[in-house]
Amino acid sequence: KVAWYHDGALEVQILSPKEGEKPTKNNCGAMYDLLEPSKLVQKKPGEWNRYTIIAKGSKIQVIFNGEQVIDMNLDDWPEAGKTPTERRTSTKSR
Repeated sequence: KVAWYHDGALEVQILSPKEGEKPTKNNCGAMYDLLEPSKLVQKKPGEWNRYTIIAKGSKIQVIFNGEQVIDMNLDDWPEAGKTPTERRTSTKSR
């Protein structure tokens, strides 16, 4: 199980990063606030990006502009049932 972001759903981020920025959990192609993309492959401003999102059972893959950037198994996430705010709070209190 995985911590759901909003209304029981996961979010793939589409917001483009600033030039020169490294992949983060909030960049284009990320599983928002969960997993950063393996690389940044967004197109230039004004050009169309293409996502293919495959969800089979507990496995999710994100192919972004022809490059696989996410390959995750939801069963591997120990923070099940916590919101992003709860995850950040529990990390800070350790």
